[in-house]
Amino acid sequence: MVITDLSSAPAGSSSSRCVAPAAAQALTRSRSAFNVPLRGATPGWTERPVAESPGSHASSESNAIRTTSERAAPATQTGTSSCLGYQTAQQIARYIKSTPLPFVMIGVLSLRDALAAKELGAAAVVVSSHGGETIDYTTPILELLPAIRNALPDITILVDSGFRRGSDVFKALALGADCAGRGTQLVVACAAAGRDGVRRVMQLLQEELERVMCLTGSATISAIQPSVLHLPR
Repeated sequence: MVITDLSSAPAGSSSSRCVAPAAAQALTRSRSAFNVPLRGATPGWTERPVAESPGSHASSESNAIRTTSERAAPATQTGTSSCLGYQTAQQIARYIKSTPLPFVMIGVLSLRDALAAKELGAAAVVVSSHGGETIDYTTPILELLPAIRNALPDITILVDSGFRRGSDVFKALALGADCAGRGTQLVVACAAAGRDGVRRVMQLLQEELERVMCLTGSATISAIQPSVLHLPR
């Protein structure tokens, strides 16, 4: 059994009115106790309070780290609307209209949510399960991608969650993604070898993608077609 829509809920429930029911949990990293200092980072960078960072003029009170329950608390308890936790479609639409910058919605895991994101005015969507760390048994990203691309031919579509090799990126591009994101691998590379580690990981990704493109006769990114993939029927 897989879960295709994280926002699904019985009619009338609070979750059915929310775009993002809760903040994500990094379950994999918490279970493995991953907490490696980043090599090459500014001394004290990982320990320095937000309010003391260079260029910050906000008060320490406004930048204080809050607990998950505090961040997700309803507006009636805090007096102001939190940027995390429950967000209605009306709130998201208001955020989109408040900035001239392109608004990207991440965590889209169903065709319904993708269409809703476009209707609200999002410039792009990220088909993502947050690396599988938020909830178990979500639908694989590549299974959702073709339907979302067919329904949204003119919107930028990004993907992430589990794209480790150049061949993974190739498959995503073939199925309609405009680009693929990587997060955990770059953090690990930075922790191990600083910016040189990040550079090396990106070089390997580039080499792997170019090799697969060469072997499939894809001269450019735009020439990558789904016909080169064997898709189960």
